[in-house]
Formats: sequence, C-alpha cells, structure tokens
Amino acid sequence: MSAVTVNDFKGKYQYAVIGAGLSGLIIATKLSQQFEKVILIDSRDLPGGLCHHLDSEHFMIPENENAQSAIDFLNQEFNCGISTSVIENKPQIFHDGKWRPFLGWGASAQPPYYDEVLYYLSPNRFALESNPAQWVDQIFKNYNGEFLPRHFITQIVKEKADPGERGITGIILNGGKKLKADHYIYCGPIKLLDTLCSEENILPPRIRQKIAKHKSWTSISLTLFHKQPIFDSQEVLMLSSYEKKENEAHVFLGQFSKKTVDGNQSFYSQWICFIDIEVSEDSEITGNLIRRMKRQIKKAFPTIFEATIKEKILVSPSSHGHLELKLKENQTIPELPNLWLGSSQISPYAKNMVGSIQQAKMVLTGSSKKVLPTHEITIL
Repeated sequence: MSAVTVNDFKGKYQYAVIGAGLSGLIIATKLSQQFEKVILIDSRDLPGGLCHHLDSEHFMIPENENAQSAIDFLNQEFNCGISTSVIENKPQIFHDGKWRPFLGWGASAQPPYYDEVLYYLSPNRFALESNPAQWVDQIFKNYNGEFLPRHFITQIVKEKADPGERGITGIILNGGKKLKADHYIYCGPIKLLDTLCSEENILPPRIRQKIAKHKSWTSISLTLFHKQPIFDSQEVLMLSSYEKKENEAHVFLGQFSKKTVDGNQSFYSQWICFIDIEVSEDSEITGNLIRRMKRQIKKAFPTIFEATIKEKILVSPSSHGHLELKLKENQTIPELPNLWLGSSQISPYAKNMVGSIQQAKMVLTGSSKKVLPTHEITIL
C-alpha cells in the first residue's frame, strides 16, 4: 500500500473505490491483489470508517446465518482470526424506575427508526474475542493498491464527448482534481449518491426517485469512560423517551463493557440514538437530542456522570437506513455499467457491519464476472 496525493495520478486507474469504510476496504483490498492500478479514496486519515471507533469486543453482531458467513469470509480471505461464541441476548428497558425485560412498545412509543433498533434486539448474539478496529487493521495490511486520504468526492462526471460511451468518465476530488478509472465502486452513504451525480442528471430517473424518498438516519453515539464498574450486566439496555408535546418518541440503546489492557481494567458504556438526516445538520437539534439522551441515562444511573472520567461523542451522518434498488446481478446500475454500488445500505441480506461485508462479497462476485481484458487496461 502507498499513500498518494492528487499530484501522483498517472493515467487511468482500473478501479477507483470511493469510500474506505469496511465494504470499500474489503473490495479495494481484494481487487488490489488482482489488478495493478487500484485506488481507495476516503475523507478520513485512515481506512476502516466507523470501525476504528469500535474497539470493544462487546460490539453487537446478531447471531444468524448471514453474520456467520460474513465472519467466515473475513477469516478466510484476510486471516482476521475472529473467534466467536453464541450468547443469549436479553434486552432490558428502564420503566417505572426499574430495569425490566423488554417485551415491546406501545404504538405511540414506537420510534420512527424502529427497523434500525430491531438489529440490536436479536434473541442471540455473537460474543467476540476481537474487535472491528483490529479487523480493519488486518485487512489493510493485505492492501496492495494506492490510498488517498483526506479527499472528498465532490462530483461524479459523465462526459458526452463520445456518444457511444456509456458509464461514468471521471470523479472530481475536493472540487478540483479529476481522477479517471475504468470502473468506479461507490461505497459511501447512498443518500449522497444523487447529490454527487445531480449536476448532469447522471442517474436514471427511477434511481433518483428511490434515493429521494429514502429515509436515512444519522447515528449519534456517546461513549462514557468510568472510574469503576457502574452496572454488572452487559445486556443491551434501552431508555425510552416520549415527548407528548412534540409527539416524538426516541429510544437510546446502551451497553456497559470492560476490557483489560496490559493488566489494567477500564470500564465504559456506549450509547446510541438516531435522528433524521434532514434535521441532523442543525447543531441545535442534534445538541438537544444529546442532552436528552444524557438526561435519560442519568435517570437510570443517577451517579453515572460523577463516575465518568471523560466522554466521546461521534455523529455519523446517513449511517443507517435501508434502501432497495433494482441493480444488475453484478451490483451495477443497468444504465451505468461501470458504476458499482458497494454501500451496506442496499445490501439485501443484512444491516450495518454484516451488511457491509455481504455487499462487498456481492460486488466482488460481480467484478470477477466482468474482468477487463488486458488490451483494454491503460497503465501509464
């Protein structure tokens, strides 16, 4: 792997992978082992996306066939060494001053992002002996292509100079430099795709309409680092908040964890909630939701903030929300044969991290069926 700058671009790449989250990193790494000119582009300093913030072995992965297949894939292809066991998941909800088994919501209290919450309520989950931050480090060690950090894709281009040419002809980085490739694999938030293509109406109308109607959620995670243990259970915890005046229900999910590093134990809790992407850019609304989450946490654990050493807040725009798109079997848009979609949000099999891995597998299976003949590859 080599880090590059825009001044290093030489000719056309075979594959440009946009977004270095888990799915983009998997796809780029496997392609870099087959092709000489692969570039992985991301706005962050390091590949792996949100996985770098998931350094706990207690990260939630539901136990099911798709999740097991995803873990097996990482172990087989990248030697990630992920060991698992299955444990029962018993979500609890704080109600009337006590923690009780979660049995469901009333209709008025059900949050609008109900489908996203369901992911955490699986009856069984995997107990992991390693964490996602370690997985992405191991995958990146296998990457043989070029990595371009701290660069935003600001436009996807389809030039009309050649009337016989179909597909994408380039991408614009940071509003200036143009990069060209034979194939482009988009692994970013699906809601952003139409914005990147909007100047030239590149996407087919049916795709644009589906994306416009797509309900996308921004996740807000709060990690609290504690001086001592706060709660014995490591079950998924739920705090429900209903504002009658605003007719608005919110659910805050949390989990207490501990880990040992060099013989020293640390204690922390991780909490998450969701907010509509359309209002999440309003700092006042987002700030109010964070304060609301903290109030609910304090109601359940009155002394928790007195025992907190520090906290970390992470806002991840458009991180959740599933969208069904009619794509070709190889995960390209029919009208744009060189634009592949690797976003976890369109995976038909799973959500979140498991969805990222499964969608990457689908793209890689499709790319193996459409390998560029040697005489069509331009390497300068």
